[in-house]
Amino acid sequence: MIGIQVDTSTGWGRKMLMGVFKYKSQQPNWDVWTSPKSFAEPQKLPYGVKFHGAIVYIGNEKQAESMARYGIPVINASVFDSEPFGIPNIPPDQEAPVELAFSFFRKRGYRHYAYCGPTHIPFIRSFAQKFKTRVETEGFNCKILNVSASELHKQLVKLPRPCALLAWTRTIYQLLVACHALNIRIPEDLAILAQDEDDILNQISSPPLSAIQVPAEQIGYAAARLLHLLLDGKKLPTKRKIPKPMDIIERQSTNTLAIEDGHIRAALHFILNNSHQSCSVNEIAAFTELSRRTLERRFQKFTGRTVAQEIQSVRLEKARSMLLTTELPVTDIAPLCGFSSTEYFIYVFRKHHLMTPGVYRKHDRG
Repeated sequence: MIGIQVDTSTGWGRKMLMGVFKYKSQQPNWDVWTSPKSFAEPQKLPYGVKFHGAIVYIGNEKQAESMARYGIPVINASVFDSEPFGIPNIPPDQEAPVELAFSFFRKRGYRHYAYCGPTHIPFIRSFAQKFKTRVETEGFNCKILNVSASELHKQLVKLPRPCALLAWTRTIYQLLVACHALNIRIPEDLAILAQDEDDILNQISSPPLSAIQVPAEQIGYAAARLLHLLLDGKKLPTKRKIPKPMDIIERQSTNTLAIEDGHIRAALHFILNNSHQSCSVNEIAAFTELSRRTLERRFQKFTGRTVAQEIQSVRLEKARSMLLTTELPVTDIAPLCGFSSTEYFIYVFRKHHLMTPGVYRKHDRG
């Protein structure tokens, strides 16, 4: 019997559970027990049932000590370092979502950033600091907000606008309430990106929330595979491959551009809407009613990139997303993303990602 104790109150926990059950479907001898629970509930397996192993979400030392007392193979699927307690873990990647979030906002022209989450929790404090450091490395400012009600209101009012905010999933709805109470417009004043996707709550919130697509299902599958090694008496690999976040799901909460220059904002919208077809610099200049030279100069000033670089970046990003979220062959993806030929697409993709599109797809899916 395998015990599963993860936070089923979140989309992350439910998707992780799906990954475990996908692995379980390939193991005819596995019986699995689980029960609905929240992040705050203690890790506890039911009395009287003989468990051979468990996959759990451990958030602190007390929970780690409790699981270690069972004396069975256990895999921890949280950021909390449970290795000192004899419990191997496969933590979610913290570096990749920081880079993904910053790049997402930077391409939209943001110069002011913030993070909102319960930073009294060590791993969330660590993540917030990583995001702040990444932002400040590029010469921009980043505020870490206190989530207590009174302090949150005060700090939201003081944020420079427009501002890009990355928020931990559990406090994002508290954040939305505060913004509505203060008449802070989303996304015009504050563009909000959820740190994790909840396929139900993020869509029904007001406004619907953009979110990082964390590979929770892959983490669940990987955790089950590691547990299987322990059950067979084998040693775990010293270096464990940690699935990285795949993409950002865009919804209304980030549907804007923080570019003061109306002509450059129009150019960016034109590129986003037309990158899949003929999209030359001259066409964009004509659309914005600027000379090519003026467009190039002002575009470089506000974005730090040339118009041609932006076109290619948007096309590559769309292609990358399609490789991860569809089963379309590379020969179909290339023209849908505006590349003149499959060969040229492969050349540009390999130059940027250091691997071909096909290898990238297989690498990401493990």
